[in-house]
Amino acid sequence: ALSIGGESSIDKVKRSHWEQLADDCAIPFNLFENSIGELSEGIIDAFERARRRFESEHGAYPAFQQVRQALLKNQRLSIKAFE
Repeated sequence: ALSIGGESSIDKVKRSHWEQLADDCAIPFNLFENSIGELSEGIIDAFERARRRFESEHGAYPAFQQVRQALLKNQRLSIKAFE
């Protein structure tokens, strides 16, 4: 599993973990924070574009709803970690 500042459980990630990751990457935290926010906002749109393309070629795939729900949950948890 991916570790964020030493924590691999997304529901336990706090701001301090993101700060540690930014430090580990030698990126100023404010720049890192802005980038994570932009990525968080864009991931659902990117997923929807990929889903539509897949389904236009292969037909409906109901399991994508579960993937979307997991993405939304992780997005909310990531945003909450910065509060």
